Amino acid sequence: MSSAGFYNNSRRKAGDLERAFNSQSSLPLMDMGIFIITGATAMSGSTYRWKYEIKPAQVDQTAGAGGGSATTPGYNRPYIREFAPTTGYEAYSISEMSNDIWAAGVTKKYGYGVPATDFANTSLLPVQIPIGTAVFAVAQRLDEGRGYYLIINTQAITGNC
Repeated sequence: MSSAGFYNNSRRKAGDLERAFNSQSSLPLMDMGIFIITGATAMSGSTYRWKYEIKPAQVDQTAGAGGGSATTPGYNRPYIREFAPTTGYEAYSISEMSNDIWAAGVTKKYGYGVPATDFANTSLLPVQIPIGTAVFAVAQRLDEGRGYYLIINTQAITGNC
């Protein structure tokens, strides 16, 4: 049990402040937001999983952004654009995280639980999120403390039924 003086220990408080000033996070101050996919690398040994690079983005309402002018319906239509200049951040898609995980006797699933058997006899395949796509992402930490972002999306699928 701690004594009453424990909570007023100035040495402990000074140590806490020093640690806070010297241990800078690898993530920006924002912990969630809109981003643009700027890169993707297939994860080796994984099925339909990619490591993404994302950059912060914002909604822009520049005149003519929708391809029109002040006299046409497309005038001032909002769109998403990347902040510049900035470095990219490591990111993973939440809908791809369970693509390689399934229990014995359970049907293998992709995305948010689409059975792999649903893809049989079709040309449908899960694919990476296309470069240039706007996504919403939340900052996370790996067990080792390194930061990354978790993209909140539904896995992209391509092909014909």
